[in-house]
Amino acid sequence: MFVKRRASLDTAPMVRRDRLARNGLRSRWRCWRHPPSTGRPLYQVTDRLHDGRTVRVPAPEIAGTVSGWLAELGVRSPLVEQLARAVRDGDWTTAHALGDHLSVDVSPVP
Repeated sequence: MFVKRRASLDTAPMVRRDRLARNGLRSRWRCWRHPPSTGRPLYQVTDRLHDGRTVRVPAPEIAGTVSGWLAELGVRSPLVEQLARAVRDGDWTTAHALGDHLSVDVSPVP
């Protein structure tokens, strides 16, 4: 009897993993509310022209996000790359000045 109980405990996690994979519920995140820690700091980018449009992205994705928002308005600007570089370098004075020109707010996520 002790052997059967131990065998069932050893196979239980395997069955659960198979069931999750079969149902398509296996995700890259353990919890959907909290993205995995990548070791890279996240920044909150807010579009001032559209209420409620806020995203949290790592520094390399700031330029793409802001460029996408400007493209919706039919605008292209070289200031987007400068904004991303200022954030990456930690030059917040420049980042806030460029954000004012681009109508976005960028701040580090604690």
